[in-house]
Amino acid sequence: MRASNLLISTMAVALVACAGCASGPERAPAQPTDAPEAKTARPAEAIGSERPAGPPPGPGERGEELLDELAGELSLREQADRAVSSKHLRAGISLYERLEFRRAERELASALAAWAQNKLAEQYLTRCQFVLGKRDRVFATSTEQLVDERSVLVQQKEIEVQRLLDRANAAAATGDLGAAIAGYERVLEELSWLPYHRKDGRALQETTRSRLLEARRAKRTADLVQRERLQKLAFARAQAEADAARDRRDRKVQALLRKATYHINRREYRKAEELADEILLLDPSHGTAGNVRDHAIRGRHRSSQARLASERREQDRRDLEGTREAAVPYGGRRH
Repeated sequence: MRASNLLISTMAVALVACAGCASGPERAPAQPTDAPEAKTARPAEAIGSERPAGPPPGPGERGEELLDELAGELSLREQADRAVSSKHLRAGISLYERLEFRRAERELASALAAWAQNKLAEQYLTRCQFVLGKRDRVFATSTEQLVDERSVLVQQKEIEVQRLLDRANAAAATGDLGAAIAGYERVLEELSWLPYHRKDGRALQETTRSRLLEARRAKRTADLVQRERLQKLAFARAQAEADAARDRRDRKVQALLRKATYHINRREYRKAEELADEILLLDPSHGTAGNVRDHAIRGRHRSSQARLASERREQDRRDLEGTREAAVPYGGRRH
């Protein structure tokens, strides 16, 4: 493109020089007066087709017309070059912002080849070359340093995401599903906020999301198994406590029953009845305690009746003795 522009400029200079040389006075060679061609009249058609009367254009005016045509052609060509350069510049900037520096370098180089005065394309091309290591560090500008810092930030983010993903995978492998779920969720969050577009970003997101779903399903299954295990453990514990309570109750019932039997043998029916009632409170279906209670009640009644009979006999005896003592001896006359 530069070679064609140079060629057109050279041609323009040559035309100007030729026009200047032709503008000087020039005499035509003298024609003999007796030549038959000079006396021959031109046809009427030729006369009618002649240009209108007026002075013919000079060589200088013809050169200016050629320069104007050449300038218009150069202006159109420059506009076309600028359009092509702008197209490549926009593509290069878009690739640069997505950190695809090699493709951006090619587009920006094409923009400069189309129009060498595109300063913005030159600046972005310099940045790309610096990031790609094609420029010396001494010529680094502040903008290039910012690009370098951003690249370092991107690398740190990539390392952080990979570290979180490795930690989540390790937690899932060891069965710590809660930590694995939290790790996968953190990885998805970091991927959604990365300051660049990764080529494998979508695949990494899909893989992480799939592992997150698997971890959640495994967590639900583990929670269900854990809940069933706890329920069984609680039931077994309650059963053991019930058995222990029943054993303690049986031991206490046996002890109370022995005491009640002891009191019945000693005819201490009221105490035996109280002990039988206490046994029935602990075990209402205890048949031996019911029999002991009935026996104690009957014994208490018999004892009460015997005591009352004894008391009545004692009272009758006392009444009889009182009557005898109160009686007056009879002393009647004899005839």
